[in-house]
Amino acid sequence: MLEIRNVNKSFWIDSKEVQILKDISLKVAPGEFVSLVGMSGCGKTTLLRLIVGLDEEYDGGIFLGGEKIKGPSRKRGIVFQEPRLFPWLSVERNVSLALGDQQRKHASGTVQKHLELVGLKGFERVSPKQLSGGMAQRAAFARALVAAPDVLLLDEPLGALDALTRIHMQRELERIWQEEKTTMVMVTHDIDEAIQLSDRVVVMSSRPGEIKEIIPIALPRPRDNKSHDFLVIKNQILAHFQSQAKQYFSWEI
Repeated sequence: MLEIRNVNKSFWIDSKEVQILKDISLKVAPGEFVSLVGMSGCGKTTLLRLIVGLDEEYDGGIFLGGEKIKGPSRKRGIVFQEPRLFPWLSVERNVSLALGDQQRKHASGTVQKHLELVGLKGFERVSPKQLSGGMAQRAAFARALVAAPDVLLLDEPLGALDALTRIHMQRELERIWQEEKTTMVMVTHDIDEAIQLSDRVVVMSSRPGEIKEIIPIALPRPRDNKSHDFLVIKNQILAHFQSQAKQYFSWEI
């Protein structure tokens, strides 16, 4: 169980304290896929940074398996919008970097298994610059999963891909999640993507980021984004965005 308890986070900007997250509380069950959606600047990525342990200056608590998170750990993997592969290392070496020194000595089978999982069998010794954008992101997923994390955090993992590759990678991500049964928490601006992949969608308000609604997605998989039930959920989420936008924008014709 991943549990976020009453988390508040502020930054100092131009000598002024600005609250980014306000009273965030959320439980994510083992093996669950949860997406965070909200307008830019609402603190979604900040929350991921707190979960992964990159920032410990906040109020409240974040717990994994009942233990408070303190600093980065291989129990919590992360995939960013860009693959962030080392260009001077092969795909295989990039993936093995996620393992500890002792694990790496006996890692060839584990690395091979995860490259096969993401569809990169045969590309072990290829340089990252020889990969397409989608293939490079697959390698990033393999690197994040190879250490068998309890939770995988996804920060707009498909945001840099073209439309067709993104749709294909959504299906691949869903397949990987179903096979690995890893708990996943994803930040995305794509509402369709959130509904397509998630067990629940967490809708956050504009700054300071608060949880406005948690929407369960009780649709059969694979999901049809043109179905009535899918569109009802999409409109429910969009209503939150439209309400928030009115607070910040006024239009004159």
